[in-house]
Amino acid sequence: MGSLAYLEEQEGNPTEALKWRRKAYETSKGPATRIRWWASYIQALTRLAPEDSQRIQQTSMEIFDQSKGMEEFFSGANFRNLSRANTSLQEWNRDLHSERSALDDYNTSLQGLCAQQSADSPDLGKCTSLLVPATS
Repeated sequence: MGSLAYLEEQEGNPTEALKWRRKAYETSKGPATRIRWWASYIQALTRLAPEDSQRIQQTSMEIFDQSKGMEEFFSGANFRNLSRANTSLQEWNRDLHSERSALDDYNTSLQGLCAQQSADSPDLGKCTSLLVPATS
């Protein structure tokens, strides 16, 4: 499905590309795989449909359902995928929402996850590195 999404994007069919990315995300199994496909879908949304703020905001929140009960949420490939998606979200937010953050709910949920980390945990630093800076 990822290959089909890539081909559709290369052919200039962003709507079809996003459908394939979403399908890959929705049908993925296992928490780490879902995080990977969620990140891929977020990157595609911010690139191919940046004007669709509602869908981007809604999809950004879906990751917090995936994280429930996951001990390795901020480790290894999970963190790399979270970071990739987070970079896309922050760039999208900065470029299209300069007066106010469109990611307030995302940031609040992320702060909640950070608060659950122990002070001496390396995951605390990883988590806080993902927080969306306040807009000026």
